[in-house]
Amino acid sequence: FADFAPIVVFSPLAGVIADRLDRLTVARLAVAFSTVLALALAVLTASGRITIEALFVLVLVQGVVQALYQPVRQAIVANTAARADLAAAISLNAALWHSARFIGPALAGVIIVTWGIWPAFAVNAVSYLSFAVALIYLRLPRRKAARRPWSAVPRDIADGWRYVIGHPGIGPILMIVAITSVAGRPVAELLPGFAAVVFE
Repeated sequence: FADFAPIVVFSPLAGVIADRLDRLTVARLAVAFSTVLALALAVLTASGRITIEALFVLVLVQGVVQALYQPVRQAIVANTAARADLAAAISLNAALWHSARFIGPALAGVIIVTWGIWPAFAVNAVSYLSFAVALIYLRLPRRKAARRPWSAVPRDIADGWRYVIGHPGIGPILMIVAITSVAGRPVAELLPGFAAVVFE
């Protein structure tokens, strides 16, 4: 909940922020914050000082960072590909993203069994560094920043919601995503607990 609730709350705001600020700068800051949070989790776990409360705060802050980063990341993909290649770029981006969500936990399982929990968190932190380095060297085509005033943010969010709800494709797809996220995601998150406690 701490991880994904901020995405529900902040993503609409993050979208209009992404249209007003330099996207590459926001992406670099988000990855830098994520790296620091991942390192903090590794250090606290290695030192035996991690608590449920500390974990909750770290995950909550990471959720807020990801909520602000996701719209920027999607926009960067659109900015780096030519229009003719945009569909392929979006598909590749989604494939890489979901592959990482599948491969990452599998690798973490091997690391945890072999070396322990904190090394898995340390490897995760190092993986963020690769993104940070890539973003340092990434160059995007110059674009004119939106000149819309910050006072128009609530109106822009409302316009976005109206567009999504009225769109024959986007609206139903987001509804399906919402239902599967609420009804399906907890099952996957609770599987380790079932494996350990229920099925031993």
